[in-house]
Amino acid sequence: RSMEFGVAEEALLRQLCLHMAFPTATHGQTHAGGSSLLPAYLSGESRLLLENFPELGFFRDMVFLFKMLMVPTSEALPEICPWMPLDALLSWRHDASSGAFVVSAFGRTLNAAAITKQAEQAENSSWLERKLRKVFGVTKPRAPPSSADPQQLVKSELGVEVRIEREEDVLHLKQLPSFDGALRPPEAELLLQYLTVPYLRVPLLLRFFSQPSHVHALGSAKLQAALDATLFEPGQWQLERSKELPKCVPAPSRAHLATPAGILFNELTKSPAAVTESVLRMVELAIELDSGRYSTES
Repeated sequence: RSMEFGVAEEALLRQLCLHMAFPTATHGQTHAGGSSLLPAYLSGESRLLLENFPELGFFRDMVFLFKMLMVPTSEALPEICPWMPLDALLSWRHDASSGAFVVSAFGRTLNAAAITKQAEQAENSSWLERKLRKVFGVTKPRAPPSSADPQQLVKSELGVEVRIEREEDVLHLKQLPSFDGALRPPEAELLLQYLTVPYLRVPLLLRFFSQPSHVHALGSAKLQAALDATLFEPGQWQLERSKELPKCVPAPSRAHLATPAGILFNELTKSPAAVTESVLRMVELAIELDSGRYSTES
């Protein structure tokens, strides 16, 4: 999550140097004096290690490029233009003053960790700050908004901008979407309220659509996309093995709602019955809707 030379990298390179009898510090100086060769080995400024283990450099570049592909905004990415293959060659160096690696390519410095941190800070900012950034074009999103975002769902259906961040916001909507008549207003209100709680909405939406009166609503392409995004968008990633429970409610951040492998896997490991029973019920309802022969109506 940063560009600094971490403890894990140091442990790996020390093991490799011990195995190959490579020096870990410059001649006549010690690691405690800040003259370690290990960062230079990883950056390639000292070619001794990468000449013997070239796959380490390839793996280093692959991990960095994967991180670049996962940044939430396009500000950290090169502009779109006819680049040459050699423009994508990553150039690494270690800045001893900051202790961080500096990576250059496409004629600019790349830093996936910095832009990700900025995006996380922006996500925790107020609604007014996010709105101003959107109006003045401060951030450029990488991808279109989630199909499970209640604000975007209402906008795509009614064509109006609304603010929906919590359950109470849905109650103040002057008009509710019907999704081409698939849902009545009370049902649409309940659906939008479910979408405001990402950590709980997987079992809630599955139970909603597993009811005989609601399964027909999945004929709407927008509702199909909303259910698909709810199930398969991973949500916030849990970095640490264990997470600290919030000391107050509402919590100051959403860190306690993070999961190590996505919300769907979290549900399947913690409370599988809430998911599997609803899915099986939806399958049963789909089979009951089968007319037994193909027709345009079926």
